[in-house]
Amino acid sequence: MRRLCVTVSAVVVLVLVGAAPAVAAKPKKDPPTPPIPQRYLTQPIGWSTCSFDAVVKQLRPGAPTTMCAKIAAPMDWHAPDAHPDIEIAIAYSQATGTSRGLMASNPGGPGGAGLTLSAALAIDKPQLFEDYDLLGFDPRGFGNSTPLRCVTTPEKLALVPSTTDYRRRDQATHDAEVATAQLLADACSATEFGRFVSSQQTVYDMELVRALLAHPRLNFIGYSYGTWLGGWYADTYPERVDRFLLDSNMDWTNTQWENVNFRSLLVPAPARHAAVRLDRAARRPGRRHHGGSSGRPLRARPGGSGVAVRVGRVQRPRR
Repeated sequence: MRRLCVTVSAVVVLVLVGAAPAVAAKPKKDPPTPPIPQRYLTQPIGWSTCSFDAVVKQLRPGAPTTMCAKIAAPMDWHAPDAHPDIEIAIAYSQATGTSRGLMASNPGGPGGAGLTLSAALAIDKPQLFEDYDLLGFDPRGFGNSTPLRCVTTPEKLALVPSTTDYRRRDQATHDAEVATAQLLADACSATEFGRFVSSQQTVYDMELVRALLAHPRLNFIGYSYGTWLGGWYADTYPERVDRFLLDSNMDWTNTQWENVNFRSLLVPAPARHAAVRLDRAARRPGRRHHGGSSGRPLRARPGGSGVAVRVGRVQRPRR
């Protein structure tokens, strides 16, 4: 009888728990937009002619001179005094005619180095040189800006499984790529800077550059992930938005994984779950883009207490 009572009590508890009204999860709030500390707004900018300026003028005679510099920015905009400053590489040219404002650009990636992109776009469409002050920049962590350094140990690197042919979409390839992705995630978050290489922090950097160049608004051309970055800027600083061209759009109201999982839109539900696993295996974790899609192997080289790794696939050193 005691066992029966216990059983009945358990059922009642379960029923009561199941009948309890669901508590809606509180929506996450965006962090408050940080002000720009005055020391960053009054910093001197050491301009010099960009190394690629001669090529710009060779390809488009009459183009304005493109000047390059590196500016200081907080590593963490929400705690600017808590970490050392980083550097953002920028390129700038003034309009040859009446300027319609400042125009920046981003090639995608994420992680695409965009220092030369605005000038390259204007070489193809020279009216940009006439109508806009052009801004190119390398996002934090990439290109000539302060680089993101991903650090691991030889022991962890040796544990990553390998496969003879990454073109084969089998379990061995899947396991190798998942392990590589995890290694990269751990390695790139192992340093102080790694936690602050993000779209939101990059948007704050963009606003700093706009303010330093004394333009009331920003024009922007973004491709692929650059549409995400442009949308994020517009959401953070709507009052600063002028003309924005977002090409090959990502849905910046969704996650990046849902953006690349195009196949889920085309297949029925039973096949969709299998496609998710295959798509995860097919992704190239950590690939860097510089206006193209050239993935580079992840290699180990001496780097302090561990090894610095270059983003891409794992490739064992030859013996």
